[in-house]
Amino acid sequence: LRSHYAGHVALKSQWKKMKESNGSKVALQQSKQWEHEQHDETNSIDDRKYTVFRGNSPMTMDDVGMDDVSFQTWGEGNSMRFAALSMTYPKSPCHLDGEREEKHVWFATTSDSSIASNRDPKERKRLLLNSFEKWHDPIAQLINSTPAHQILMEHGVAHKHSVAPVFNLNEILKYERTVEDLKKDKELKMFN
Repeated sequence: LRSHYAGHVALKSQWKKMKESNGSKVALQQSKQWEHEQHDETNSIDDRKYTVFRGNSPMTMDDVGMDDVSFQTWGEGNSMRFAALSMTYPKSPCHLDGEREEKHVWFATTSDSSIASNRDPKERKRLLLNSFEKWHDPIAQLINSTPAHQILMEHGVAHKHSVAPVFNLNEILKYERTVEDLKKDKELKMFN
């Protein structure tokens, strides 16, 4: 219910007023239109205006020296952020001896368009490294140890949706019952 109705408190009250003034059938038609219009708004994308770079550094927990501590660091300006966490996984599906591989997964964000617009992976890595080189350890080491062609890049986006809470579950249930009653009435008329 929350994903379907959340944030649409004002529109639900409009539907209720319309139902009281125009009757249930008109309200049902209008509610279908409301659902269609709100679907587009609820599922739209918000441009964050930065680029996200992702990498898997071959550095182990011992190399990093942070005792398996994950972290995220926020910068000032240019939407800069960096986060990393350690990851272990079996060396291969066939290894039953428990031998595991260690890496550090990281992401960095920046709105500096000169980095994202550079098509050469090595130069892009150099520019990214320059942007984060004065940040605390092990940020520069993680970027530097990741092969340039393995650093993924994507535009930062987020789902844009209204997150106002559902205040009156009773109104939603009444609406659902009205819809069900209308469907049953329609089915009965088809058989008569």
